[in-house]
Amino acid sequence: MICEGHNLLNTDFLGESDPFLIFYKMKYEKWEKVLETYFIKDNLNPTWNVIEISDDILYGDNPQMLIKIECWDNSKSGKHNFIGEIVTSKNEIENNRKEFILSNNGKTKGIGVLKLARFERGYKSKFIDYLMG
Repeated sequence: MICEGHNLLNTDFLGESDPFLIFYKMKYEKWEKVLETYFIKDNLNPTWNVIEISDDILYGDNPQMLIKIECWDNSKSGKHNFIGEIVTSKNEIENNRKEFILSNNGKTKGIGVLKLARFERGYKSKFIDYLMG
C-alpha cells in the first residue's frame, strides 16, 4: 500500500511536523503494534514509500478485523507528538473507502486526512510453495 497524509496537524513549534505511521491490529481485545514507518522530515502532506505487510500479520483470516493507523510527529527527544488516528478494516478499504479523516480524542477538524493511495493484494511465494510445486 501507499499512504499519503494531507493537511496534517502541525505539532512543531518551529518548522513543520515530521510524520510517521504506526499500524496496529486488534488481537484479544487489545491493539497490537505490527508496523512502524520511517518519518518524513518537515512535511504536512507526506507520501510514504510502498508499505509491504502480509495479510497474516495485519488481519489474519478475518477481513472484518479492525486495523488502526496512528499518525505521529517524530521528535528527536523520543517524546513523539500524537497527530491523529483512523480505525478501519480490510473490507472497508477494499470496498473503495480510501480516504479517512484523522481523529484526535474525538476531534476531527484541522487534524488532517490519511489517504490509502494504493492498496493492492499480492502474493509472495514461500519456500514451501516451491517444494510443493
